Amino acid sequence: MTELNTKILIKFLPFSEEFKKEMLERYDKLSLGQQSVITEHIWNAYYDYFDIKLQENFDKEMAELEKKKLQPSVNFYRKLVDKTNKEIKDRLLKSGESSQLEEARVAMEKIVREIQASKGKKIQEQTAKSS
Repeated sequence: MTELNTKILIKFLPFSEEFKKEMLERYDKLSLGQQSVITEHIWNAYYDYFDIKLQENFDKEMAELEKKKLQPSVNFYRKLVDKTNKEIKDRLLKSGESSQLEEARVAMEKIVREIQASKGKKIQEQTAKSS
């Protein structure tokens, strides 16, 4: 997964589109001190978002267990944390980080083309030597 950073979180979190646009335009122009303050607030918002999603998953799973008259397993909470992490990761991948994934894909394609070109050149050189 792409490394999370402040800009990715600004795009991801449920802020208004106007706020996201303004923050993304201004962020790099801010002083390091201002960036640090913004970064702290954005990460706190992300942790709050995670906690809300975790609570939603907890409530859903507990309702299912009650419906089935079952008790939570020993690793119930760990599974909820893992599920919440996966949901957020999947949403991040779908929500706008496709641009970074696209950049990585393009870079990988370039590397593959360079490798193929290099192999082609080596084959030509070997063919020329053996002729």
